Amino acid sequence: MNYLLDREQSLEIDKISIEEYKIPSIVLMENAGAKTATWINKILKKNKRKKIVVIAGAGNNGGDSYVVFRHLKNMGYNIDLILMRDREKIEGDALINLDILYNLNSHILDYDSTLSLNGYNIIVDAIFGVGLTRNIEGVYEEVIEKINSSTATKISIDISSGIDASTGKIMGVAVKSDYTATYGYLKIGHIFRKDLSGKVKVFDISFPKEIIKKLNKVVHYLEEIDIKKRLPIRKFDSHKYNNGNLLLIGGSIGKVGAIIMSSKSSLRSGVGVATLLTSDDVIDSARSNLIEVMVESYKTLDDIKRYLDKKTAIAIGPGINIEYATLDILEYLITKKDIPMVIDADGLNIISNFKRTLLENNRDKEIVITPHIKEFSRLTKMSIKDISENRINVVSYWAKKWKITIVLKGANSIIASKNGEIYINSTGNNGMATAGSGDVLTGIISTFLSQKISGVDSAILGVYIHGLAGDLAVNDLGNISLIATDIIKYLPLAFMKFQKKI
Repeated sequence: MNYLLDREQSLEIDKISIEEYKIPSIVLMENAGAKTATWINKILKKNKRKKIVVIAGAGNNGGDSYVVFRHLKNMGYNIDLILMRDREKIEGDALINLDILYNLNSHILDYDSTLSLNGYNIIVDAIFGVGLTRNIEGVYEEVIEKINSSTATKISIDISSGIDASTGKIMGVAVKSDYTATYGYLKIGHIFRKDLSGKVKVFDISFPKEIIKKLNKVVHYLEEIDIKKRLPIRKFDSHKYNNGNLLLIGGSIGKVGAIIMSSKSSLRSGVGVATLLTSDDVIDSARSNLIEVMVESYKTLDDIKRYLDKKTAIAIGPGINIEYATLDILEYLITKKDIPMVIDADGLNIISNFKRTLLENNRDKEIVITPHIKEFSRLTKMSIKDISENRINVVSYWAKKWKITIVLKGANSIIASKNGEIYINSTGNNGMATAGSGDVLTGIISTFLSQKISGVDSAILGVYIHGLAGDLAVNDLGNISLIATDIIKYLPLAFMKFQKKI
């Protein structure tokens, strides 16, 4: 499993390497700069006619860029350095490396507003690193706007200047990079602002591997290996009840398609038996679209109770009627039964509208909720802005408070376990921002939950596979034409990617 670091963790890794492991900071700086320069040389395909400018601030980020400059200069590139800070204010290892450039008679300029970036093919951005905590203004804002207006290829050192490394928030303005070189580990900001980070390359600059164990609350970034080790393998002598006995509850007039998609995606995700309880008004539509699912109607809680025996998981919410009678059903299932549950869509809206405290009384069983940010805002009574600017800590807090697994859907969906541990998904694309995509996800997660997999592992598997199916679909169909049922169609190919490797 890979890891994502926030600002404090990134700085802590530097500190521990230097103070505990006695690795000189100038060695780390040299490793970072040398490897980045070699990478840039490959990007440029060793075309020495390219003209490069490095725009550098102070501190270690600037120091790394001075090393990059030196190596590119020695490779024969026509390269300039623009300093955003006075030489007298630069100190430590950064100053040592800057002085080397002066000794090499390098072309070094102090920034002023009249400087033009026209004529450069490559701009290396080293203005701010992961330590940025304030909004950018003044000459810094001005130079970043010049960088973004340039047609040159932009390469950032560690992180695009202006991105908050911990949250991905834009601190007023930020460089829109084509490439980013970062060190040791990816940063959270890289993932939440892929649109500004470009292609990110992580370089090993000799941080000791065991340091990661010394950090608290490290965020996990999901990869193929994380799915392969969690994905259940179907036994040779398996029968249908080994593979989950799932009850789906949802659908109403005008919204039956939601629960139909959840049902179909559960089938394509390998559920052994699926039963759908839906409104009597739409039962004919559901039955005609779901040949392999047992479809019955319900009106009251007593109708629901008749179908709970031997069920290994419940998915409730997609397209369901928003009314007090449904609240009674949710309250009974959450507080009186020990059957694992996925609650989505209108199921969450019912809780938000009628009884927000309901999730706190869940018998400590496996519950997964899958809100998008608006639904999560309604559940928590927090503003969308406050959630957006601190997604990881907010989702972790509520998962621990409610003792449930939360999937906050969106670009790079966030999964928080009962104990607040965070996982960020690496699959998916903007073509999946389409009606019904979340209903498909509900069916996938509930299938894994029905196979007696934990809530957090069901969410990890579901979110990753869902995104992977979307990625396979978008490769063939494009992100404009993609619809939710396309994700279902590509689920078999997503699962086959892992089955071939077993």
